[in-house]
Amino acid sequence: MEAVLSDKVLEQDGNWENAVCSRLKKKRKSWELEWVCAVRRVGVMATENVTINIKNEVIMPRPKQNRKISNPPLMQGFKPFGIPRKMLKEVTLLYDEYEAIRLLDYEGLRQEQAAEQMNVSRPTLTRIYEQARKTIAQALVEGNMVNIEGGNVQFEWKRRVNAHKCRREMKIAVLSDNRAEGGSLETEHGLSLYLETAQFNCLLDVGASDRFMRNAEKMNIDIRAVDFVFISHGHVDHVGGLPAFLEFNQTAPVYLSGNLLRQLYYSERNGFHRISLEADLTPHKDRFVYVETENLFFREVTLSMASSKQYSRPKANQALYKDAGEGVVPDDFNHELIFSFGHEDLFVYTGCAHRGILNILDSVSLSTGKKVGTVMGGFHLPDSEEGRVYESPDEIGSIASALKTNYPETSFITGHCTGEKVYERLRNQLGNQLNRFYTGYTTTIK
Repeated sequence: MEAVLSDKVLEQDGNWENAVCSRLKKKRKSWELEWVCAVRRVGVMATENVTINIKNEVIMPRPKQNRKISNPPLMQGFKPFGIPRKMLKEVTLLYDEYEAIRLLDYEGLRQEQAAEQMNVSRPTLTRIYEQARKTIAQALVEGNMVNIEGGNVQFEWKRRVNAHKCRREMKIAVLSDNRAEGGSLETEHGLSLYLETAQFNCLLDVGASDRFMRNAEKMNIDIRAVDFVFISHGHVDHVGGLPAFLEFNQTAPVYLSGNLLRQLYYSERNGFHRISLEADLTPHKDRFVYVETENLFFREVTLSMASSKQYSRPKANQALYKDAGEGVVPDDFNHELIFSFGHEDLFVYTGCAHRGILNILDSVSLSTGKKVGTVMGGFHLPDSEEGRVYESPDEIGSIASALKTNYPETSFITGHCTGEKVYERLRNQLGNQLNRFYTGYTTTIK
C-alpha cells in the first residue's frame, strides 16, 4: 500500500501524518506507530515530496526536477570590503536561490510567474526564496563571503548541468601569436586565445587585427558563439582585432580596465610610435564592462590587478609610455588586468605580464586563496638586442628559480613577448614545467 504526498496535499492537510491517512482513507491512529518509525528511520524532511510504502516502512524521496536558470549570475560571488580573505567565513547561495531573488526582487515577477519560469511549484519557490534571503541577510550582518554555486539546475543558455558535478575541463586554442608551426594559419605580433569551458566560451585578447578571426574559421571555432571577451591591457597587439569582432559578434560583452580607453599608449622601440587602438568604439560603448575594482568575480572567473610589488618588473617596460591627458609619462600599467578561472586549480592568463610574472602570480594567490594550476601568456622578457639590454642570464635564472620554488606543481605555457633565448634559459631550469605556444596551438586542461 502506497501514498504519494505532494506540496498540494501537505498544504491542504497541514500535517504529514494527517496527509498520509487522508490519502490512504484510514484513521490517523491506526497508522501512527508505523508512520513515526518510518520518518525517524529515514530522516526525510517534512517539506519534501515523498512516496510512502506503509507495509514495508520505506520512504523514498522523489528525484528533484532540475530548476531552470534562465540568466546565470555574472559573478562567482561577493566579498565584503575591509576584511582579509583568510579571515572570512563563507556561505553558499545556490544557483536556484540566486534565480529566485533575481526573478522576484529584481525582475518583479509574481510568484506564479517565477515558479513557472523555474519549473517548480509555488510552495517550492517560496522555500527557495526564503532560504536565499536568510543567506543574504546572514552574509550582510556577519560580514561573510558569498559563493554562488551548487544545486541541481538546468541553464537555459547551455546544456543541462548538475552544478555540484560541473565539468572542469578547459579547451584552449591560440588564434594569434608571433609564431606558427607550418600550415595555413596567419601570424602577427599579437596575441589571442580561445577558451572553452562547460560554463562559457570566451576570448582572451583579440590580437593586433582580424587575423585571429580568419585563423579561428580555419580551426573550426565559431566566433559568434563567444560569450564574452577579456582584454588584458591597452596595447594594440592585444586589442587591435576588437572592431572586427564587435561587428561580427554583436552580443558578447567586453571586459576591460576602466583606465584602458582613457589613455593613449606609445613605444620608443624601433622609433617612438603610437601603440593604441585608433578605431572609434563609440557605437559599441554599451558592450563594454569596465573593471574599476581590484577584483571582479563571475562564473568562477576572477579579473584582478597585479598589486604585488615584491619582485622587479620587466626591464623592457622602460620603452613604454602612456598619455592620460597630462602629457607623455612612463607607463605604470594601471590598465593591465589578469584573468584567472577555476574552482580549485586556477588557470591564469597573463597577457604580456607587464607587471612581472612573479608579481602577477603572487597577487592571484593572495586575492583568490587558490592554487595556480596552469599559467599561459607572454612574460614580457624579450631577448636583449643591440642598443637594448634587458634581463641578464643570471636574472632570468633567478626568475626561473622563483617560479620553480614557489609553484612546483604549476604548468607554464608561454610565447608572444617571451624571447627565444629567454625561453631556452627558463626551460633549462623549469624543464617540463615550461612549454611554448604558437598560432594554432591547442591543449585541454582537466
